[in-house]
This record gives sequence, C-alpha cells and structure tokens, in this order.
Amino acid sequence: MSAVRPVPCPFRFVPAAALLALAGCGSDGDSGSGASSGAVTVAVTDAPSDEVAAFVVEVESFVLQKSNGALVSVLSNPVTVDLTSLTDFSQVLNMASVPVGSYVGADATFDFSEASVVLNDESTPATLLDAQGDPLDGLVTYPIQFPTSALSVAASKHVVLELDVD
Repeated sequence: MSAVRPVPCPFRFVPAAALLALAGCGSDGDSGSGASSGAVTVAVTDAPSDEVAAFVVEVESFVLQKSNGALVSVLSNPVTVDLTSLTDFSQVLNMASVPVGSYVGADATFDFSEASVVLNDESTPATLLDAQGDPLDGLVTYPIQFPTSALSVAASKHVVLELDVD
C-alpha cells in the first residue's frame, strides 16, 4: 500500500487572485451606506500533480477571524472536493454574507475520515499520513494568516478568497 505524507500546512493564497475586491453585483441601488455586511466567496484550486491520480476530501468548515477575535463561518454545509479536477480552474465552496470589518486570518477544516487518494499506476487508495507519520484521519484544522494586511470586507463589495492547495 502506498502512503502520502502531507506537509504541515498545505495551503497558500494565490497572489494576485487571493484577495480580489470586485464591485458589488447587487442591482437594488444600495450604495452600501448603513449596510452591515459584505459578500465573501471562498474557492479552492490545485496545481496538477504527476504523482496523484485522484484526491477527494471534504472541506468541513471555513471560518474567518475578525481583527477583534470574532469568528465568522463562511460555509453553511461541508463541501466535497476532487482536488485533481481543479488543475485549470477553481471550485467555489460558498458565497456568504459576512459582517463588514477587518479579518486577519481563517481556519480551514478538512475531514479526512472519508478522504481518498489514489496515486498514478496504483489501483488501491494510498494511506494519508500526518507530519509525524501517523495515519491522517478525522478532522484537521489548518490556520491561515492573511499576508501583509488584514482582509477588508465592506458593504457593496465582493471579496473572493482562492485557497490554493499545495
């Protein structure tokens, strides 16, 4: 049986596309004054691998952390992702309305209990191992610090977070 050893924090935000603020899509004429929430879309992408034929895992939760310590969940339900199918595009996990403000990081939680990784030229799934060499199973949370400055969510703006799995 093959084994795959993940790196301690296998995620990074794609530079240039990580925190993309776009004009709001609303057509109600609201200029955002007095609004208390903005739109955040979370997507995941992955570069092609010449070693992995299939990698399916469930994203259990994605929680933003405000600069004041408050936590804001962006996913309403877990999302199953086939990472090997994301070599040319991103999969949107969810678009959510979140309170306006400054966010300094996030926690991405994955459920490896049903994850399946198949290496090229293998017919059975590989065993996922954590950084210590133990089988990777159950929920694992990866903390993410936003680069340089905090993520600013404003009314009438749409922020896209693209999580790149390394």
